[in-house]
Amino acid sequence: MHIFAIFTLSVLLFCATLNDAAPSGAASCNGCDVDLLAFIDSSNSINDIGWGRLIGFLCKFVQTLPVDESCVQIAALQFSSTVEHLFYFNKIRTSDGLCSYFQNMKHLKKNTNTAAAFESVFTRKYFEEVQGARPGSQKVILLITDGRP
Repeated sequence: MHIFAIFTLSVLLFCATLNDAAPSGAASCNGCDVDLLAFIDSSNSINDIGWGRLIGFLCKFVQTLPVDESCVQIAALQFSSTVEHLFYFNKIRTSDGLCSYFQNMKHLKKNTNTAAAFESVFTRKYFEEVQGARPGSQKVILLITDGRP
């Protein structure tokens, strides 16, 4: 599992660093179109300081990516005891919009149910075209958690 996560992050970082300038538009993607689904652990095992760091990480991370409908698209959910759908791929199309959304998320502070988050990928049909996912794009899940089940 760790190898998959490292490979996935490597692909994203490679796509984000293809150009020295801030990327925008299809030309900057060079074929690295990615549909990334962020699983955000919002459980009570993450304290308020950790929550602030997690949100800061998310903002910095999305700022490094060429986020738009032709390059990297992001959908998100947060989980604790339950799963809370945040948005699909066709909702927020800019890094600034994503960061603003993340900064205004409520910390759920309940128990952790990572399995329910993975199950929701299928029940909510995240990677289907009706939710903005693109045929032929790389489908990636980024799990952000403290690791406490």
